[in-house]
Amino acid sequence: MKVSHITFSEIADLRNGVNYAVADQGAVVKIVGVGDFQSRTEMSSFDNLAQIRLRSKLSLDDELQDGDLLFVRSNGNKSLIGRCMVIRNPPEAVTFSGFTIRARLDKSRVLPDYIALVFQGSLNRHMTLAGGGNGNISNLNQALLMAMPVRLPSLEIQSILVGIISTWDTAIQKTEQLIGAKEQNYTGLVQRLIAVGSKSAAWRNVHIRDIAERIQRQRGGSEYPLLTISSASGFIRQEDRYSRYMAGESAKTYTLLRSGEFSYNKGNSKRYEFGCVFQLQSYEAALVPSVYVSFRLHESVCTAYMRHLFAADYLKPQLRALVKTGVRNNGLLNIRPDEFMGTTVPLPTHDKQIRIANVLDAARGEIEIMVEQLAALRTQKRGLMQKLLTGQWRLPIDNPVETTDDRS
Repeated sequence: MKVSHITFSEIADLRNGVNYAVADQGAVVKIVGVGDFQSRTEMSSFDNLAQIRLRSKLSLDDELQDGDLLFVRSNGNKSLIGRCMVIRNPPEAVTFSGFTIRARLDKSRVLPDYIALVFQGSLNRHMTLAGGGNGNISNLNQALLMAMPVRLPSLEIQSILVGIISTWDTAIQKTEQLIGAKEQNYTGLVQRLIAVGSKSAAWRNVHIRDIAERIQRQRGGSEYPLLTISSASGFIRQEDRYSRYMAGESAKTYTLLRSGEFSYNKGNSKRYEFGCVFQLQSYEAALVPSVYVSFRLHESVCTAYMRHLFAADYLKPQLRALVKTGVRNNGLLNIRPDEFMGTTVPLPTHDKQIRIANVLDAARGEIEIMVEQLAALRTQKRGLMQKLLTGQWRLPIDNPVETTDDRS
């Protein structure tokens, strides 16, 4: 098996995306922007792209073709920089934005899917090394891409490698679909067990302040982990979310929360527009920001039932009604603690709360197992790519391996 070691410039023609202005009066075209990447590794549907006008007609160099690679060149979110996707069978008059770079490949030597895998596995490392070890790269440019080292086996071997990795991609996709289906099932269960049940005359609607006590205790002289609430993950360590210690002197005023107690983070997010409530479960005790509304439920209330009710964003209509002036400068909604504690929740009998919680716990447990399986598949794929694309693992072929360097 002959393997060439080249730079990306030897197999690709690069071009920055188009720039345009609202006043332009040229050709009307569709455009792929950074927002269209998301988590995609390929684009085959172009129906929902934005349309723009150019200064003149669209040139062939600026029109996307089948097999082109598109890279994020710059973006406000630095984690997106360098992201790559393959363009599949675009219609006529589709171009790409100035925040991206297009690579047109020499298909007599390389498969687009193989090169996309190479960049998925090593571009970020290459960018970091090129930046002198600084991982905080703010822009990708053609020079960095052109200097990217590429291990290039034969087209036959490239095809085999792509096929092997695609097996993991298929498993990942199917697992993601299963998680989506189970999430829908969970949402349906919440709707049937809580939202519908709450309309029963046998259920009570009670104020949170009547079934809980607000917590404002201080830590004293002891040390505890500092936590923050992520709308996607619940309680997480502050340094894990911000990559550094954020609290400083303000930690002295943090609230000491104990296992089983709740906090309302009144910061808005895409997932929870009017804030979210989470229960502390993974720590015996921890410190949380004093701007959170923290509380402990009475023993007559099933905490697991309430955890699912809050996760379903049941309070959203009431919290929306409480927001008077939007988001303050510190990113928090203008909802006072007494207003939050005055919201109401539906309560069946205690036995009914437990039965509902058990059903929802089981459904949520299935989702968590699938999420762990998905993470394992992604880890396996990364390891497989590292071994196969670098040649650490050789394919079981009859011909001996011969390595050459096209630059020698």
